[in-house]
Amino acid sequence: MNKYHELMINTSNICKKNNVDDWVLIISDSVSVSANSFKHEIIKEASSFSSALSIRVIKNGKEGCASTQLLESSELESLIERAIDNATLYDKTEKPIIFDEKVSYKEIEKLTELNYNLSDIKKLALKALDTLYQKDNRVIDGSTCSAAYGKSIRYFAS
Repeated sequence: MNKYHELMINTSNICKKNNVDDWVLIISDSVSVSANSFKHEIIKEASSFSSALSIRVIKNGKEGCASTQLLESSELESLIERAIDNATLYDKTEKPIIFDEKVSYKEIEKLTELNYNLSDIKKLALKALDTLYQKDNRVIDGSTCSAAYGKSIRYFAS
């Protein structure tokens, strides 16, 4: 069982134990890479990866949310308790819903997935700088160019 599946199963069990009426778990992963070029060289490069875990619960007709950056099953109990506590503060008059079976949800066509690594981004930043120099001879050798790529994936379970 992968980590995401384990988080979803554990969330379901904890929500049942706490008499939660409905819930949705959102797991987010994001990655980004970037590079800056100056005088035909890469002067700065960076990459990052981050994750987040969010939950929306409905308990006793009230909605509560909570989130954390810790993707650990041990964090779920506390996360769900915080969401339930936040639901006690819910003062809206409309009925909260997670999923409405009567509504027809639009399915979005998946875009072609792009995958760039840091090496690709560095080449792109240098190419952008070369293109800039070729466009006009008044461009001085003090210009900088940057290239970046980011990707975010979200997994939903209810």
